[in-house]
Amino acid sequence: MLTPSAARWWEARMPELVELTGHPVRSQYKLPWEADALPPADAMLVAPLSCTSLNKWGHGIADTLAIGLVSEGVHLGVPVVAVPYFNQAQAAQPAVPHSRPCRAAGRAAQH
Repeated sequence: MLTPSAARWWEARMPELVELTGHPVRSQYKLPWEADALPPADAMLVAPLSCTSLNKWGHGIADTLAIGLVSEGVHLGVPVVAVPYFNQAQAAQPAVPHSRPCRAAGRAAQH
């Protein structure tokens, strides 16, 4: 699962990701009449987690498939590991301390 931005960066190498995973690589929500192409996740990794995605996730804004799935997964009991990666100026935004997805999910946040 990729964000739309990551899908653009990986576009030329998308066949490698498909071969590696054995599944289609998606970056957009499927249409309601389309079948699920992916099996249920045993766990999820969010890496790198941008400041924007952290704030969206922490505030329940699921406007991309990648954030939507982890938002649901956390509340369905799927283990989720997030690896934040952004600069100090972005980290200093007042919204960041309130956007910890673990806190939003009712779990203890770890630094």
